[in-house]
Amino acid sequence: MTGKLGRGEDGLPLSRDAAACGRGDQAALGHHHSDRRVQSTLNGPAKKVVGTEWHEVELLVSLGIDPIGVADVKGYKTWNTAVPLKNEPKDIGTRGEPSMDTIAALKPDLIIASTDLPPTAVKQLRKVAPVVEVESADAADPIGQMNKNLDLLAQATGTTDRAAEVKRTFEAKVEEGRKTLAGAGLGGAKVLRRRLPRL
Repeated sequence: MTGKLGRGEDGLPLSRDAAACGRGDQAALGHHHSDRRVQSTLNGPAKKVVGTEWHEVELLVSLGIDPIGVADVKGYKTWNTAVPLKNEPKDIGTRGEPSMDTIAALKPDLIIASTDLPPTAVKQLRKVAPVVEVESADAADPIGQMNKNLDLLAQATGTTDRAAEVKRTFEAKVEEGRKTLAGAGLGGAKVLRRRLPRL
């Protein structure tokens, strides 16, 4: 699979839907990094995907995509039990410093990178395969950001139907928890949410 990267000025429309992508047409994926828009173009749904951050790996597995490369596989298996890996991906190094040689040897269709990676590292990754940079978290709207990321990765992998199912299941769980809290007299109670530090 070949890919090309470009930049645009306006919005984040996707030029092809997953169905068109599945027919072998190109799909342009718009995604923000910092104050610019970046566009990655794929010649069909990505199948061989590498994830440099655990959040992105969670989303891929939830979409039914088994990543061929994951950063710190041992750490993921230890700390991330909510969305366990279903395969044995190649360990590509640490989340902050993935191994370019290891990733290149995997010959991925697509690399999902966190915006936490240094621009120089992302530039190197783009020499290997198309890269989609994902904002791992947004303190102002964490669920909204999660859904944006899920939709973006679903677009890239041709799994938009699965993404809709994942979101429906998530919303059902949230509603179930809301009712449980209300039944316990805790409706509307504020909950403190903290991110675990990067290991």
